[in-house]
Amino acid sequence: MSWRITSEEIDAKEQKLLEENEENMLKLLNVYNVCMSLLEREVLNDMDLHNILQQSTNVDKLHNFILRLSMRGEKAFHEFMDVLRTSSNINHVQLAAILESCMSRGTDSTVENNNVAHTPRTKATHAALREHHTRLQDLEEKTRRTGDEAERFELLLQEIQGLKIRLAEQEKNTMAHKCTMAVREEHPKLQTRVAELEREVHDFRKDRAKWEDETKRLRQRLQVLEQKNAVLDHEQKVLEHEQGEEKDHLHSLEEQVGQLSARLEGGDGSGVSPRSTIQPANRFQTTHHHSGRGGASRSPDRSPTRDRWK
Repeated sequence: MSWRITSEEIDAKEQKLLEENEENMLKLLNVYNVCMSLLEREVLNDMDLHNILQQSTNVDKLHNFILRLSMRGEKAFHEFMDVLRTSSNINHVQLAAILESCMSRGTDSTVENNNVAHTPRTKATHAALREHHTRLQDLEEKTRRTGDEAERFELLLQEIQGLKIRLAEQEKNTMAHKCTMAVREEHPKLQTRVAELEREVHDFRKDRAKWEDETKRLRQRLQVLEQKNAVLDHEQKVLEHEQGEEKDHLHSLEEQVGQLSARLEGGDGSGVSPRSTIQPANRFQTTHHHSGRGGASRSPDRSPTRDRWK
């Protein structure tokens, strides 16, 4: 039987160990150191292990655990210690072959039932232990630094959050201050504008009173003019009526003149005196003259309104 562990697998196992909990790794490291110390001081020998493993029946599994343990695998060692507590039925020859393969750090080896060997204490084992211990110390240091960095980062986050809150408060205060200053600057202007508007309202009220008085006066004047207009309309109707009467009278006079003219042209002149022929003409002229002034049939005081409005 042969086993080979590649460097990639070892790196993968170590990377997996880095992801384990720090507390568990420290516990495993203590168990590992105690066990190796017992082996180096020969407190545990082949017969002791034989007695522990005498009831084990799975040699290949035990060999695999021990080989993985030699490759600095704490988890594998933990599993191996569990197997030690529960295994049985393994002989001394098999145990010797398993331990020798473990100390060869993964080199090819063969387990033969008739080959008896003892567990070697080589420098490679001590180097592997020191390397493993160094790596665990580095891991502890990295873990500690990571914890410090995490704590520092948390403090920075808290400080940033506090700064954000303070910045928001300062922005609010700044905005409130700007608003206050703007109000203070605009307040005198607004007061001046309000005073101007109040003066304009006062002037408007005074002008409104004047306009109301003027409107009242104009309405009274309009009422008087409407009354005068009604009187004039009545007089115009009277004058039109009188004019109609004068036209009728004039037409009657013209008919009389026509008759007189016909009588003068048709008579012999013996019974007609010059005065009798002239009188109708004088009457017509007088009547026509009065008709031009407004009619001869009207008495002088027939239209007192016209004399009143002259």
